[in-house]
Amino acid sequence: MRTVAALLSLFAFTCAPGCATTTSERGPAPPGAHQPVMGDDGMFEDCDILFEGCCYRSRRDACSAAGCPDRCTILRTSPGKVSCDAAPER
Repeated sequence: MRTVAALLSLFAFTCAPGCATTTSERGPAPPGAHQPVMGDDGMFEDCDILFEGCCYRSRRDACSAAGCPDRCTILRTSPGKVSCDAAPER
C-alpha cells in the first residue's frame, strides 16, 4: 500500500504544471513562462521575473500566474520577484 501511495504522489508531482530547474521535474511551463536556465555564473539567464520556479518576460504574465493581475508589484531583484499588493483598506 505504501508503494502505491508513493508512486501516486510521485506521478502527481511529475505531471504537475509549472517550471523547475529541469523540464523533467514538473512538466511544461505555463503560458507566458519558460523554464529557467542557470548560467555558468550561477545566475538565471534570460529571466526577467521569477515566480514559483518559472521565468516570465512580462509583468502581466507573472502577476497573472501569481493570481493578482490587478494588484501586483515586481520587486527590483535579479531576477525580479512578484509581490501581490494587499487589498486597499476602506
